[in-house]
Amino acid sequence: MLQNLKPRRIAFASIGIAILILVDSLSCRADEGEVAHFTEKTLQATLKGRSFTLRQQPNHSGTLYLQMGTNEYVCRIEHSALFPLSSELSGIKIISITLTGESEVLLRATPTSGRGSNQSVGADDIKIESTLFKISVKHETLGRGVILISKSDGTLPDNTNHVFSVLGYVLKGDPFPAPKLYVSNSSSKMAHYIPSGHASTDANSRFYQSREEATSNGCDICPLCFNSLIKLPMLGTEIAMGKEMEAAVRHNERIYEAPEMHKRVNQIGRNVLSGWPTKLKGYNYRFSVLDDGDLNASACPGGYIFINRGLIESLEGDDELEAVLAHEIAHVEQRHGLMEYVKAQRDTRNAIIFASLITVGLGAGAAAAGNQDAVTIASAGGQVSLLLAGLAVNLASIGYSKQHEQEADIYALIYLQNRGKSKSALVSVLKKLRTSQEIHAGITGAKLVSTSHPSIKERLHAAESLEVQSFNGEKSFDAFEKDGDLLYNLTLHAQARYQKRDGRRNILVLGELSTLATIGESEKFSQIRLVEGKFSRTFDTDGDVKIGPLETLAVSFSKMESDIDFIQGEFLPSLNGIPAARVVKRKKGDE
Repeated sequence: MLQNLKPRRIAFASIGIAILILVDSLSCRADEGEVAHFTEKTLQATLKGRSFTLRQQPNHSGTLYLQMGTNEYVCRIEHSALFPLSSELSGIKIISITLTGESEVLLRATPTSGRGSNQSVGADDIKIESTLFKISVKHETLGRGVILISKSDGTLPDNTNHVFSVLGYVLKGDPFPAPKLYVSNSSSKMAHYIPSGHASTDANSRFYQSREEATSNGCDICPLCFNSLIKLPMLGTEIAMGKEMEAAVRHNERIYEAPEMHKRVNQIGRNVLSGWPTKLKGYNYRFSVLDDGDLNASACPGGYIFINRGLIESLEGDDELEAVLAHEIAHVEQRHGLMEYVKAQRDTRNAIIFASLITVGLGAGAAAAGNQDAVTIASAGGQVSLLLAGLAVNLASIGYSKQHEQEADIYALIYLQNRGKSKSALVSVLKKLRTSQEIHAGITGAKLVSTSHPSIKERLHAAESLEVQSFNGEKSFDAFEKDGDLLYNLTLHAQARYQKRDGRRNILVLGELSTLATIGESEKFSQIRLVEGKFSRTFDTDGDVKIGPLETLAVSFSKMESDIDFIQGEFLPSLNGIPAARVVKRKKGDE
């Protein structure tokens, strides 16, 4: 009996300890809950409804790691039209602050079966449960964004001052402190963005408020902390397509070994970029000369531009070279390559045609596969779709569509006009291309007949009658839903008018159309109505333009009339069911 009493006393003692631990745990959780709600109410009372300035983020990471005392905080900025930005943005309003939770699965159970056994064996899911603050923000013209703040160990961010300090790395304004954002240590002399999570400090570390301050003090820049802030939808697809097109060009041609010619092309190319009539998207432009006597040039998506030696040797003066390079840069800036890919991807008939065009280059067996866009190949752009690779090869050999060639001519003329140069430079280049094409036709006896690609004669006729007029600064408009949510942004760059070979006169309005996530799904645009007081003019797109959430596409709207004047004065656009009454023109400085 005595031997049995001892284990029982231990058992009762263990139960008692467990109850005490459970009570203590419940008490701690109750305290945590009270602290959480107190912190939440403090943040709401202090911040909700107030406006702040959104800081520039130097890369696309969207995750900040910050040491506050003994705790590491994690701040995540969800990617949206607001994040990341290449410059600061004022007018960011905090609309809600809520306490929420999330789970991160570290290891998921993978049931396995042993030989001769029907039993599945596997570990339970291993998760980290996190408590975090969700801070929703809104900008009048760029829509909504979300900032999430938690501790790295998943526990509650229970120190209000720490939360303010973390937010100070994202937002500017009282009560957020103004932190030092950049640091370099004495050994490497490399400047890091402090919230990157990999910046090391020592006793001799120096702190800076800006990247410029760091570099002026002799620091190198960490390539991880600071990378190119090109924020464009489908950028990965566009870059992959550019690599495919570049590879196709290099496969057929070789670079011309003439340093002085390369230097001239690069210098003039940089001059054109410095005077570009619209805001540059941030591509890394590279200009190369090909050892080819034909009069031709190619623009690859993403910024690689090739110009043939033969074309350069035929040009008379820098103005003509500027016209050529401006035309090619327009293809890149207006993302014509990506637009042709999106159009082909959404059109089964075109997908089959494009796939059939490349059977020689990529293999007939692959092109004959059932779903062309689903087939992937290993190529210059990594694992890319057969359709993308095929279209890139097609663009390298044939060129862009009628609409896109015409738009590139228009933007080239806008550039020349803004620089005080005559359109005669563009017309002269097109006449030389016409002569080259006629010489080749006379030698080979072949005539290029295409319903999708323009002849030089068509482009020349349009260019000779072409007139362009930039709007007084870009005109940007925001279209809102009934409940006040932003749906679309339309930025108009310029208008152009010309006469077709059949005598019809045409006017085009050129710009970019952007959507926000609030539209929910892809929508088609077939026309736009510009409302000028009691009058309105309706312009049509070149076929249905389909655009999805958070996408941006170059657009041109056209109208054919017997006698056409440029649009003058103030107007508001009405598009896709959104009346002009719910469209707001942005003020200068808000673009």
